[in-house]
Amino acid sequence: MPFFRALEEEDQALKGHVIKLKSFLRDLPDNLRFNDVEQDADILRYNPFGNIFHIEMLEKGSGYTAPPKVTIDDPTGTYFGFAAKAVASIKDGGVERIDVVDYGCGYDFAPSVTIEAPESGEQAFAAN
Repeated sequence: MPFFRALEEEDQALKGHVIKLKSFLRDLPDNLRFNDVEQDADILRYNPFGNIFHIEMLEKGSGYTAPPKVTIDDPTGTYFGFAAKAVASIKDGGVERIDVVDYGCGYDFAPSVTIEAPESGEQAFAAN
């Protein structure tokens, strides 16, 4: 239904999410990452879903002169998975956006997103 609503309402943000999800599902067979699972017992708990597709900026912060490091909690719940990875972009000293570069998997909770603080200025905050 979100797909149809995105088409009907011309909601570009929602369309973007639908496109990301469609691409993820299309590429899933090639991205299962079974070869990255190191312990046999973890295969039974492995969940290729529970992904992080988007990170929303809450506070842009100030004083950033270079893109800060972004850390996303590891999936430590019921399932085995891999941590999502993201990179920050800055504009005018603040974090403009966070782009997810690896959706991760195995999350059964909303992980915390931590943006490294600038040397001087206000730290940026985001959530997924």
